[in-house]
Amino acid sequence: MKGKSIFFYAAACCVATMGLTVAANAQVSGTAYLWTGSPSATAANFSAAAASHSGAYTFTLPTGTINMQAGTGAQPSYTGAAFVTSGGGTITSGASSAALAMSSGPTNTIMDLTGTVTVTTGESFNIFHDDGVDLIINGVDVVDAPNVTSPENSSGTYTGPSGTFSFSLYYDECCGAPAVLQTTLPLTATPEPASLGLMGLSLLGAGIAYRRRRKAA
Repeated sequence: MKGKSIFFYAAACCVATMGLTVAANAQVSGTAYLWTGSPSATAANFSAAAASHSGAYTFTLPTGTINMQAGTGAQPSYTGAAFVTSGGGTITSGASSAALAMSSGPTNTIMDLTGTVTVTTGESFNIFHDDGVDLIINGVDVVDAPNVTSPENSSGTYTGPSGTFSFSLYYDECCGAPAVLQTTLPLTATPEPASLGLMGLSLLGAGIAYRRRRKAA
């Protein structure tokens, strides 16, 4: 009878934890490639660069306020690492590739910045960039300016439903300094299920309590 009581207690604890979540830190994750393909910031070009596995590096940015530059007066160094760290970011893999010039001869840099944002229908976004960018939120192409350009502002409006969705911000740097990417995204922490971990703790606690009762009997 005591064993059954312990079992039902554990089951109740498991049910109580099923709906709990733990929020991960809100941040931007980025993947970049040095490649010799078309210098245009598109999803297709990024996929092609990823397939080539050429000059890959990854990084994170701590907030949705993105302000990265390289080969400028504020950040003279024209490397991927300089570009990322100028915005408070951290290179997480591929440091040797990140230490190379962002573009040299036929080689250019293409990257995909990803994360989660909370947006409303009709919300406007502005990106200051050199070179191309393409911002996609919830499958909606919001800012579409993928081609080589001198520093310029590009704007767009999110026309999808309001809510919290994933985004991709494609960026390509080509044809020499400077490299510039500046925008603000309404970043949101991604909820992660905590059920399994808490369920395990519940069952462990129930097992310990049951053993202690058996010894005391």
